[in-house]
Amino acid sequence: MLVIHSASSQVIKKVVSQIANKDNVYVLTFPKNRGTFSSIAKELYFEKDDIRISAYKVVGQVRKIIKEKKIDYLIGAYSNNYGTNYENLRVLFSKIKVYQKEIYNRRLEKVTYKCTFKEKLIEFYYTYEIKILPVLNAFLKLYRKCTKTQPEQIKKIMFINNTYGMGGVETLLYEWGNCLSKAYTVICVCDTNGEIYNMYRESNIVTYLHREKVYNEACSFNFYYYIKKVMKKEKPDAVIIAGADTILPATLASIFAKVPKIIKINNGVFYEVMNNKPVGMQLRLFSDFYHSIIAVSNSVRNNIHELGIKEHLIRVIYGSSIDVNNIKRKNYEVIDEMNTDKKNVVCISRLSAEKGVDVFIKAISCIDKDTLDQLRFFIIGDGPEKNTLIELSQKLSVGKYVSFMGFRNDIDNILNSSYITVLSSHTEGLPLCILESMAMSKVCICSNVGGIPEIIEHDKNGFLFEDGNYKELAHYITICVNNENMLQKMQETAYDTIKNKFDINVIIKDINNLIH
Repeated sequence: MLVIHSASSQVIKKVVSQIANKDNVYVLTFPKNRGTFSSIAKELYFEKDDIRISAYKVVGQVRKIIKEKKIDYLIGAYSNNYGTNYENLRVLFSKIKVYQKEIYNRRLEKVTYKCTFKEKLIEFYYTYEIKILPVLNAFLKLYRKCTKTQPEQIKKIMFINNTYGMGGVETLLYEWGNCLSKAYTVICVCDTNGEIYNMYRESNIVTYLHREKVYNEACSFNFYYYIKKVMKKEKPDAVIIAGADTILPATLASIFAKVPKIIKINNGVFYEVMNNKPVGMQLRLFSDFYHSIIAVSNSVRNNIHELGIKEHLIRVIYGSSIDVNNIKRKNYEVIDEMNTDKKNVVCISRLSAEKGVDVFIKAISCIDKDTLDQLRFFIIGDGPEKNTLIELSQKLSVGKYVSFMGFRNDIDNILNSSYITVLSSHTEGLPLCILESMAMSKVCICSNVGGIPEIIEHDKNGFLFEDGNYKELAHYITICVNNENMLQKMQETAYDTIKNKFDINVIIKDINNLIH
């Protein structure tokens, strides 16, 4: 018997224990799950450690296993109620010949394994996507040339994204939408629900939701028809497309709806292939139909250019922004733990290895005692490294100077009570906590990684130190404490940087210029 892992580990364990014959059972799972099922079955592993199975990628491997292990009973299980897992299992099972095959859902109910004609078409497309895309591109160019129209003015702007979940681009679109709604009708269409859906609904943004919940990537073809339906109703003059899985459905829908201006926004690094899809190729081919491509930082811009996108199409509009006026108007509460005669040094970060909080703690241990006695250090955040970091602070004899405050909802109050802010990450984009700190006229000392150098100009509005160099970090903390005049000038420059470059009104002005 062979069980295909396309569900949560708990569901697979139930399938093996309650349905499968415990003797001679194999589970085909992902390499990262090594050992998860070893006590109840013999483990085999997919050749690729991906977030999902893809039928056309694994069918050859499954056939080989069936032949070698003499499998006569095939079981599949899936957890999600929507998405691609169930579709992929049906497509896979339609290609496999065994004596008995069954598919179960998360409630261990047997469901049909018959594959629909539509699913076979989808599977055919993904199998030959690399060959189909250039042909599709040529057809779309001809279609666009014959049907191109131009609106007299932009009145309706539509955002298209994967999800209303909590994330960087989702929050970004929400902020942009609220500001743009003062001058335009702003519409947002997402494939799946998420934590900030209600926040969107309560705003001035007209919201559309395709599916209530999904545990997987967007089902491109289903989402395409939904977008097309909404576009027919709303008739947008401009579309801004976010995300990777939306490239295909949103671009196609926009072209066939004759939307005059199509803009793609990239908020992270794109690779040639992501989640088994040739995303780089999609972006490169469809860039011919985009009015422009927004990169949320210069580092993202460089990545897009490396994919072969024409340079004149790429516009940098920073994806992290601050409402400077709102920060100035706020009445901040005093944090009791920080209300002392000490100067507060704050590090806001998830407590995980890539965030380098251990570098911060090591730096504290290198500061001379006279300076150290003037300071108090606060680490805000939670994560898997918390206990390790607490032990490190005790081992280095700086535990009495360091407070681990855990996850907090009052970051603005904490930043307002800080003296300087430290970020010692090994990788970063454009961290919002640094923008907020500088908008409050705080000096930041950060590792020279990712998009941070686009915010901080060393020795002018803050300090940059070499990634992992805790001695250098300790040196700059000491400089800040012992040079008040220099610190004051740097604080003013930090505020001016945010006001002139990252204020939400500056960003919205750039978007307006781009749209028009």
